[in-house]
Amino acid sequence: MDELNLKLDEVLAQIREGEKQTETYDEILKQNDVTTLSDLEELKDSYKEFQDGVKLRLSDLEISECMMLLAKEPVVGVKA
Repeated sequence: MDELNLKLDEVLAQIREGEKQTETYDEILKQNDVTTLSDLEELKDSYKEFQDGVKLRLSDLEISECMMLLAKEPVVGVKA
């Protein structure tokens, strides 16, 4: 259970880091007044990478939650 809680904390920290990166990208966009197509394509690619990372971390979080539930309540009929 403690190991799962540590993994959960790691995933949440990674999500927070991703959110900080998004804020940084938003600030860069505002400061540079992005108007060229290449700038927009670069920003789009960065955003897609961020989204993929968040989806992966959320999937990890869901798996961790399921494992914590299983750790709390043993599965009936399964012999160790």
